[in-house]
Amino acid sequence: MLAEAATQPSDAPSRDFAQLFAAAPLTDAQFAAVEWVAIAMNVTNRVSIPSHHFVKEQSFE
Repeated sequence: MLAEAATQPSDAPSRDFAQLFAAAPLTDAQFAAVEWVAIAMNVTNRVSIPSHHFVKEQSFE
């Protein structure tokens, strides 16, 4: 929930709730790590999606 909320900056109430909910069991360092991973993934997707690059199909056998 926290990672998803970090990628939706326009939805402040949901983001605030997710941050409060997640902050309790996490240390400050863990909380920051989750936020930065979500930001990095979001940036990668925002660049990747419009580039229309080819994604190789993977086999999980």
